[in-house]
Amino acid sequence: MEEVIETVRSTGCDMMAITEAWQIVPEMCNIENFVLFHHLRVNRGGGGVALFCRADLNPSHLRVDIPEGVEALWVRLNPRLHPRHTASIIMCVVYHPPRAHTAALLTDHIIETADSLRLKYPAAKLVICGDFNRLDTNAPWMTPRIKRLIKQRNRAYYTDRPLFRSLRNKVIKEISIAKSSYYPNKVEHLKQQNNSQWFTTWYNSDNAISKKTKCEKDRGNCALLAGIGLTWY
Repeated sequence: MEEVIETVRSTGCDMMAITEAWQIVPEMCNIENFVLFHHLRVNRGGGGVALFCRADLNPSHLRVDIPEGVEALWVRLNPRLHPRHTASIIMCVVYHPPRAHTAALLTDHIIETADSLRLKYPAAKLVICGDFNRLDTNAPWMTPRIKRLIKQRNRAYYTDRPLFRSLRNKVIKEISIAKSSYYPNKVEHLKQQNNSQWFTTWYNSDNAISKKTKCEKDRGNCALLAGIGLTWY
């Protein structure tokens, strides 16, 4: 814990995101001119996420519903000086444990919460960072229709808010339908024919993908923060 405090003080960063933050004791992590936010596990060790933010960024904890088993923290920053089209920054810090069976739950949480916050704070920029441990974002139930709707929804966000809301609801509905039909249509029959293949298919449906996702997210986050004059660690 002392090493964490010293790192925050010595790096000159504006914010520091921490995963596997189980060693942090909030009452003992008081750092001058910084505010600590955290989402720690209850009644079990390991895991947890935390974020140190400079106090003059006017940070505030966003009270969003976080599903059981998901480790995520949402914080909104309101810097006094900012570009014309960036009134605030929403930071999401995530920890996805290795071999955890919560990939789909975490992905849904991020998508749904991001959509909700983008509607509530239309001039905010979103930064998602953390330790994803090969999180699978290419869900096996994804269809060309859902991908088209997602692209249409994203375009509408900047041009037509009522259309964005309509498309967002369509995306949520289509994803729900695709999920409910994927298992009985693509996986269940393998349980009787090839038990080993059934388990592998079921397990990989929530967990497999390359490390490329995390690297691309981190590069994008650094570019965004650098563009508005902030540094993170």
